[in-house]
Amino acid sequence: ERVLSTTAYDAWVIYWPAGIELDLHDHGGSFGAFSVVGGQLDEDRVVDGQRHTVRLAAGQTVAFGPDHVHAVANRTSRPATSLHVYSPPLAAMAFYDTEHDGALRLVGEDAGPWSDRA
Repeated sequence: ERVLSTTAYDAWVIYWPAGIELDLHDHGGSFGAFSVVGGQLDEDRVVDGQRHTVRLAAGQTVAFGPDHVHAVANRTSRPATSLHVYSPPLAAMAFYDTEHDGALRLVGEDAGPWSDRA
C-alpha cells in the first residue's frame, strides 16, 4: 500500500506473507531503498551471472540506484513487513529472468497504477 506520494518521492508499506516472492525486477529508473520493519526478507541479486542472496532482518536497509535489479522474498515461516521509498516516484517496473549464462532477459513490464497519486 502506498502511504505517501509527492512529486519527488513515494513510500510503500509491503506485507509479505510466509513463502511469498517477487521475481527479479527493477523500479523503472527510480532510485530507492527499503527497510525491513518486521520479520526477515531475502534480497537476491544477479552479480557476474550468479544469483546471490542476502538475508535482511528487521532494522536493516538496502539502498539502490536506478539500474538495480533484484528479487525480494520471504522464505521464512513467519510474515514480514517492509517500507520502500522511490525517487522519482515509482512509474513502472520491469521483470526479468536469467539465461543459462546468467544474463538478465526482460520478460515483461508493469506500468501499473503507479502514477495514481494518493
